[in-house]
Amino acid sequence: MNNFVIHIISLKCEICSLIKKTLDTDKYTISCILAEDVDENYISKIDKSIDCMILDKDIDEKVSRRIKEKLSGTPIICLPSLGNDFQEGTGIKYMTEPFKLSELKKAVDEITSNLQKWETTLKISGLFSFLFSSLQDFWFSQTAFPGLQ
Repeated sequence: MNNFVIHIISLKCEICSLIKKTLDTDKYTISCILAEDVDENYISKIDKSIDCMILDKDIDEKVSRRIKEKLSGTPIICLPSLGNDFQEGTGIKYMTEPFKLSELKKAVDEITSNLQKWETTLKISGLFSFLFSSLQDFWFSQTAFPGLQ
């Protein structure tokens, strides 16, 4: 797997700096934008190749909702929030207060591991599909045209 792409939207550049220092930059490509610079135009241009989005808790609710809609299917970590917002199965992880960088690192590593497993499964699945297709082609050529062996 290439570097895991993480994008952070935060109210303070210090939050971004702390996260960058916590995560392994050899393993992760991390970009950040201040929440005040995020508007509808920015959201429409968000690249879906992001592997994980980290959202600061105090960004505008409408902006947060639009990003979650745009990146449905992409893991999102919301920093921090009260535990009652947790929605299982949505791909959104809500960190609770007090917010700990070690917990964030664990969550990102977990997401990375799950995506790597998924990529491996897809590669194996693709290999089996190719082999099955090749066997079907071989079988068809042998049964439909037995004299062409």
